[in-house]
Formats: sequence, structure tokens, C-alpha cells
Amino acid sequence: MQTLIQDLLALSRVGRRTQERKTIDCAEVMEEVGKNLHASIAECGAVLKVGKLPLVFADHSQMV
Repeated sequence: MQTLIQDLLALSRVGRRTQERKTIDCAEVMEEVGKNLHASIAECGAVLKVGKLPLVFADHSQMV
């Protein structure tokens, strides 16, 4: 629950700050997302399969 609250607070701040855009590896973003959702994934028995992903020019926090 604490993670959810922190993530919601981070999301609410995204629009208020100057966005630092840089080259983001989407594979790394998906790895972080998988870690964030680990408990939910394990609870429902899901399997997260990710293929090859591109590099994009974006704000890291928005991608996650």
C-alpha cells in the first residue's frame, strides 16, 4: 500500500516539474515495472513476458 501511495504522489508531481527527457531503455523500464508489480503478479499467478524493446526519448518517471 505504501508503494501505491508513493507512486500516486510521484505521478501527481509529474506535470508540475520540468520534465527531464533523455534516452530511456524500455527494457529497463519494464524490469522496474515488473519489480513494482511483483506481488500482484505472484498473487494472481501471471507471467510477464517481454520481447525486445526500443530506446525512446522520454521522461523516465512517466515511462514507469
